[in-house]
Amino acid sequence: MTLDQLVRILPYARPRAAKYLDWLNASMVEFDITTPARQASFIAQVGHESSHLRYVEELASGAAYDTGRLALRLGNTPEADGDGQKWKGRGFIQVTGAANHVACAAYFHIPIERMSAWLVTPEGASRSAGWFWKTHGLNELADVGDQVAVTRRVNGGCQRPGRPPCLVQRGAQGAGVMGALLTPVPVWARCLLLLAASWCLFMLGQLHGERKAGEAHIAYINQQAARVVKVAKAQIQVLVKTETKYRDRIEKIYVKGDEIEKQVPVYVSAADSRTYGVNAGFVRSYDAAWTNEPAGPASDTDREPAAVSLTDIAEADAHNARSCFAWREQALGLREAYVGLQAVMNGGQVKDVPE
Repeated sequence: MTLDQLVRILPYARPRAAKYLDWLNASMVEFDITTPARQASFIAQVGHESSHLRYVEELASGAAYDTGRLALRLGNTPEADGDGQKWKGRGFIQVTGAANHVACAAYFHIPIERMSAWLVTPEGASRSAGWFWKTHGLNELADVGDQVAVTRRVNGGCQRPGRPPCLVQRGAQGAGVMGALLTPVPVWARCLLLLAASWCLFMLGQLHGERKAGEAHIAYINQQAARVVKVAKAQIQVLVKTETKYRDRIEKIYVKGDEIEKQVPVYVSAADSRTYGVNAGFVRSYDAAWTNEPAGPASDTDREPAAVSLTDIAEADAHNARSCFAWREQALGLREAYVGLQAVMNGGQVKDVPE
């Protein structure tokens, strides 16, 4: 994968792409992510999990899984001893919890006390993502094109504050498609093949005394080749116009969203978080909404305070809202590109698609 290809797939990673390119390529070779289907799925998931290579560490504090059943599931201690914060998600596909940190450290022969620092380096972020990908069977899912299953396995079925929702993450696929659409169609090669076939038919016609029929066929083939070239050029113009239009709109969403997320502490102070907490039932409802799975029967423990601050919740909602707006624009862009391509194929005029 070249730098230009990486930037086409993840256009907002341009300032950081060169920093991670070599390690991403090395990781794909190391963990057998070597087919176009596997690489497309891997880079799309890495790009979305890291917000276009922006983050190599979970935005939330990790307090959400410092205690309780989720802490135990991740290999943390159930007591409020800071395990959740210590072993919070790091790397492009976040390695979360003590159990996952230990397993990853053992695989790469890295001392566990150095693991957290290593995971946020270009090498650690890239290689840990490849390790997670292969050990969780994602190559096989990518081979059959099951992107929904890939996304669910990456998220682990437990959406927590600070992580984008599953349905939004599935939109990461749209980023790769939009970039791929801009690759010029190899129409010249197609034309050369058509002309070569025409010449063979012409010679056959000469041998059988059918020169006129051969010339007529060549004229027809040339006419079709010219139409292919014309349509391909028009399609490229449609794609370039659409991509430019929506890239600008999405970039504005990210800029505004970053600013809104930075302002969260202004409106939700640390004192507010300590005074106005949320209970465990709120966290269960929140997780149920983002995983699209029922929260289950209520219990007395739902009334207990949750180890999640209002600041974490506000930052998570701001991040998720920004992602939703961005993927909505990409979906609109794909629809507009599709309608434009159909218009070109049908010989009609390309019109703007209403939103």
